[in-house]
Amino acid sequence: MSTSATTSPKVPRPPKSLSMVSVLMERATFEKMTSCSRVEASAWSWRANTLTYGLILLGLVIWTSWSVARHNANHDVEKNDRLALTTEAQVALIVQSLEDFKRDTGRYPTTDEGLGVLHSNKGNIRNWAGPYSYGVTHDAWQRPFHYQYPGTHGAYDLYSYGADGLPEGKGKDRDIRNWEVGAEKEKR
Repeated sequence: MSTSATTSPKVPRPPKSLSMVSVLMERATFEKMTSCSRVEASAWSWRANTLTYGLILLGLVIWTSWSVARHNANHDVEKNDRLALTTEAQVALIVQSLEDFKRDTGRYPTTDEGLGVLHSNKGNIRNWAGPYSYGVTHDAWQRPFHYQYPGTHGAYDLYSYGADGLPEGKGKDRDIRNWEVGAEKEKR
């Protein structure tokens, strides 16, 4: 057998700068540098993620608050609209009751008698055949209706001051008056 076949080829030796000791030292230095970087990178990543999650959470809280406020505002508008429609229906009911009262007695109730005379005959009114209205004397906001006979806008004036309870309300606080409720129904 030949010796050349059994011997391994010569592996070149690394230059002195790449000796095993220097390679190990460079590797240790590199690991030390990268381990610090990993810790710092990990801390930076954690801070960045925390900040990101915090901003997302803040955005969700703001969005939820805005949605709730918008819903409540819409709910209040819808509630006022429902109360205004209820009051208009009550005005129409009282108007019909006043007409029935007039048909039976030949007159409308006086301002002093008020709307209470529609559901009970306290003054022994001749030909009273009521009750004409079953206690509807307050608007949907639980304030008494205003009644005046003789009226300035017709035979009588019947009105509610609306949501704010003050005269001459506009918009959602508009007054609800018998002479306007009838005119609005004719327009529809």
